[in-house]
Amino acid sequence: MSVDLAAPPTPRRGGPASLQLVRRIVATPSGAFGFTVAVLLVVVAVFAPVLAPHDYTALDIEHRLEGPSSTYWLGTDNLGRDLLSRLMMGVRIALQIAVPAVVLGVLVGLLLGLAAGYLGGKVDTAIVVILDAIQSFPSVVLALAVLALLGSSSWAIVLVLAVAFVPSFGRVTRTSVQAVQALPYVDAERNLGAGTLRIIGRHVLPNVVPPLIVLMAMNLPSAIGIESGLAFLGLGVQPPTPDWGVILSEGFARIRESPWPVLWTCGVLAVSTLGFTFLGERLRDVLDVRTTEVRS
Repeated sequence: MSVDLAAPPTPRRGGPASLQLVRRIVATPSGAFGFTVAVLLVVVAVFAPVLAPHDYTALDIEHRLEGPSSTYWLGTDNLGRDLLSRLMMGVRIALQIAVPAVVLGVLVGLLLGLAAGYLGGKVDTAIVVILDAIQSFPSVVLALAVLALLGSSSWAIVLVLAVAFVPSFGRVTRTSVQAVQALPYVDAERNLGAGTLRIIGRHVLPNVVPPLIVLMAMNLPSAIGIESGLAFLGLGVQPPTPDWGVILSEGFARIRESPWPVLWTCGVLAVSTLGFTFLGERLRDVLDVRTTEVRS
């Protein structure tokens, strides 16, 4: 990927930069939708035990596999557990795995991209080969292979997802560093005696961070989807944990008796994916980051 290094627009006067950024994000319907979904997911993840109307582990066998009602707003699963409460707790589990995985992928990709772009030569070639090797494996296939060896613990899932995301973050960073180094004023500052840390901190990172933020927002739904898919296949979070993939798997096993567990879980996954995708696209526009596919 190549990144246009146009400087982000200067925030308008009349409020803090963060508030101005939020106003620009919600200025479009898609941006407002994405921002709202992201905020709601974070709030639910933090306050799920308080917001959940029922204990997500409580069994009500008499009302198992029922549809929405005044008592259970989204219905119940095969053991009579409240679907709304379990889906709320599932938000926490999804973000507890997806966010650390994406952050770890960013950190490793940033370090590799900085080394490849700034040092160049054999170091650049070696890192590009490593990134190509990782990217040659589909994320799900890589996850299945690694989890078969390490087991299906949460930390193993985070590690697998982080490794899968490293190539995209590393490539964006490498391309940005190479473009910045070619700018005349950076070369002039280097000739005047500026050190490596000063050049990286003053010129490289400000150009690298905006596209990485956009990529983080767009990779979050991928991480959530892969994690839920692994749980659905029985290789991720295990029952009775209220993971979205677990709820979906249990629902499919009894979909003829009640479609509600599958419908609600698929709906939550779809809304979450759309929300983070729209947020990432809006951040790309607000931060003036334009990306195009190229061959490295």
